[in-house]
Amino acid sequence: MERTLLNLPELSLAKIVAYLGPNATINFALSSPIVREFIKTLNLYVEFFSVEINNNRCVIRLKFFYSKKEFEWKFVPPTSCHHRTIIRKLNRKTALCQNPLKEMMKAAEWVTELIRFPISNVHIWGPDFEGSADLFDWSAIQQCEGISMNLISTMNGNLENFKDLEHLELSGCSWFRAEHFRALEANRVSLYCLNFTVQDVNTILRDWTRGSNAKLENLIVHSKEIDGRVPGQILEGLDVKPWNHEQRQKIFPKEEPFQSLNCEKAMDFERADGLLASVIINDNEVEMVVWHKRFSDQEPMEED
Repeated sequence: MERTLLNLPELSLAKIVAYLGPNATINFALSSPIVREFIKTLNLYVEFFSVEINNNRCVIRLKFFYSKKEFEWKFVPPTSCHHRTIIRKLNRKTALCQNPLKEMMKAAEWVTELIRFPISNVHIWGPDFEGSADLFDWSAIQQCEGISMNLISTMNGNLENFKDLEHLELSGCSWFRAEHFRALEANRVSLYCLNFTVQDVNTILRDWTRGSNAKLENLIVHSKEIDGRVPGQILEGLDVKPWNHEQRQKIFPKEEPFQSLNCEKAMDFERADGLLASVIINDNEVEMVVWHKRFSDQEPMEED
C-alpha cells in the first residue's frame, strides 16, 4: 500500500497539523474530504476570524495563536486580474469570481464549519452595493464580537440577533436611527452620524434608562447638531446630578488602546436596576460611560 499522510496514525497526523499555519491548514483541508473531517476534530487555537466586505472585493482573514502570520483569502471580480482564475501567494489566496460577496459567504461558512469557530469581526465599507442591505440576515456573522461599517444608507433587518456583540462602530451610516438602539446589546458603541439630532441623542439616553442594553459600557455619538454649550435638550427628561465622590470614582477606566476618561465634570443619572451612567457633552460629541463597577481596587491615573 502506498504510504501517504492519510495512512498515519491520528496522533501523528494531529501533530503535523499542529505545525501548520492557517494558510497550510486551509489548503490541507481542501485537498481531501478525509483530511477536512479530521481537522474538524482538532483545536486549532484560533486568534481571530474576520471578514471584510465592499463592492470591489471581499476578504476572509484568519490567524492562529501559535502562527506569526495571518491567512488572507480574497474574492475579487475577474476585471481585477485577467491572466489566472486562482492566484496563490504565501499566506494569501485570491479567487476571481463574478459575485465576490456570494462566493466569500460560501467560503466563510466552510471555514466556520472547519475550524468550529464563528466569525469574530465584520467590516463593511460602502457606498451601498448589491447584497449589502441584507447582510444582517446572514446567520454566519450573528455571533460576531465586532462590527464596523462605513457609508451604508440602507439595511434590512436589525441588530437584535447579535447577542455576542462587544463593539459597534458606524460612520456615515444613515440607516441607523435612535430606535435601533433599543434592540442593540453591545459593550461599546461609536456612532459617527452627521444626521443625528439632539432629540435622537436624548431618545437613546432615555431608552437606556428604561432598561435597554444592560451590557453597555461606553457610548460615543458624533454629530454636527450637538452643541456642548446648550446640553439641556440632550439631557431633557433625565434626573441628572453632578459627580458625587461617594457614588463613584472620578476616572472611568478603559482597556487599551483607549484612554481612561476623567468624569469629574460629567453629569450622572441612574436607572431602576441601579446602573449609573455619566455623560460628557462637547461640541459635536456626546460620550456616556456606564459604571458596572463604581470603584476600582486602584483608580486609574488621570491621562495627560
